[in-house]
Amino acid sequence: MVLETELSPMLLKTREEIFDHPDYIYEIKWDGFRCLAHKGEDYTALVSRNGWLMDANFPEIMAALKQCAHPVVLDGELVVLRGDRGDFSLLQGRSRLRSPEKIQAAARKYPATLLVFDILRLDGRDVTRQPLMTRKKYLADLLTAGSAMINLPWVEGEGRALFEAARRAGHEGVVAKRKTSIYRPGARTGDWLKIKHWREETTIITGYKLQPEFGLLVTRPGKAVSTVRQGIGPEERTAFLTVARDLITDQKAGVAEIQPFLKCRVQFKEWTNDGRLRHPVFLRFVTD
Repeated sequence: MVLETELSPMLLKTREEIFDHPDYIYEIKWDGFRCLAHKGEDYTALVSRNGWLMDANFPEIMAALKQCAHPVVLDGELVVLRGDRGDFSLLQGRSRLRSPEKIQAAARKYPATLLVFDILRLDGRDVTRQPLMTRKKYLADLLTAGSAMINLPWVEGEGRALFEAARRAGHEGVVAKRKTSIYRPGARTGDWLKIKHWREETTIITGYKLQPEFGLLVTRPGKAVSTVRQGIGPEERTAFLTVARDLITDQKAGVAEIQPFLKCRVQFKEWTNDGRLRHPVFLRFVTD
């Protein structure tokens, strides 16, 4: 076997509303790195969704992959668990390490886990054309407890209950998959759907950027300043600048600081460890 570099993960379509359906299974949507794990007769590889090799940064995953009894290609989400949630900041930090000593220390202190939810190859056979539930059976027979690679749990039919449980636990959302779905590498089909939770908060606007693209600088008491670029239309931008020009206190290098009199409502995934908004989206200006 040789590394199949042309393989890429099957993608998800977005759906706004959760639903129950007996023809679907539902999984927690974890916040990590999507990866394909390859194990051949004489090699192992951990490949990100964007094609980056991550073998060196996650030695504990490579060790677990080598223990696999069969040549396989697995699909899963790489996470660093803190309690019952993934810590994306820790995962991202580990991915940026270059020193072998620091990588080994991080693997001991903040071990990663590959939450496996699908299989593309088994003993050299292409199993992507087989139904999802058949592929799930292969996984159940393949992975053992206590490893750095574990089967991602799923439920049948009851999407709403899992969605609410995911919300209470602080997870990103859920994924709904049709039981009969085949695996289509690189494709985004209606057979796999992601339904996300979003948080909302009212933030204080402390300034704005004009270059390289327009963005609002926002914060909350006790938090760092974040830049919000998505969701701001031409009309909102024009209306904001009309008011903000009279509130400028300092301006340099394309950034204007303003008096903290204006507020806006934003949607975002979470507060990062350093107090910034992750994936913020502008919703509306707030007057009170």
